[in-house]
Amino acid sequence: YAYLGIALDLDDRKRHTHYGMGVYKSTNGGQSWEATGLTFEQNDRDATLTRRVFVDPNNGQRLLAGGIFGIKTSEDGGETWVTVNEEVIRDNEQDPGNPNILYAATATIRNLEQGQSAIWKSTDFGRSWTSLNTQMPENNTIYRTELAISRSNPNYIYALTVNNRGGLYGLYQS
Repeated sequence: YAYLGIALDLDDRKRHTHYGMGVYKSTNGGQSWEATGLTFEQNDRDATLTRRVFVDPNNGQRLLAGGIFGIKTSEDGGETWVTVNEEVIRDNEQDPGNPNILYAATATIRNLEQGQSAIWKSTDFGRSWTSLNTQMPENNTIYRTELAISRSNPNYIYALTVNNRGGLYGLYQS
């Protein structure tokens, strides 16, 4: 994520490890892995970056993946995926007390001057999302947001934000 919009494969640095391959799964405890329906080619560049994947603990066929491509969900163990949010996702977290409650932080991509900063919430394991009223500036001020949920009291959500120059912008609490 630190190199968004730089196209590392087009310069002399040859840092091709930046890009992702998608979501893979194992059905035998990690002895072997197979691609799901959410895979990428290396020439997809930044679009391949996946921030985090969640599995519904009550139904192992329900998955959620958040990344540069937005938020995608699967109801069939990853065979097919549906885009439910197209914002650039910098971080996503799951409520430790209720796995149906998810949060996602969107981002501005400084080098491409696109995206917006916001925090989204889902109460139905990612099927629908609502943008929260955070009072954070939306465009080109906050470059990155990292979320944390208090384990002792999941009603407390924290957002650490970084400005578009790489310095601390602010710490928010809800």
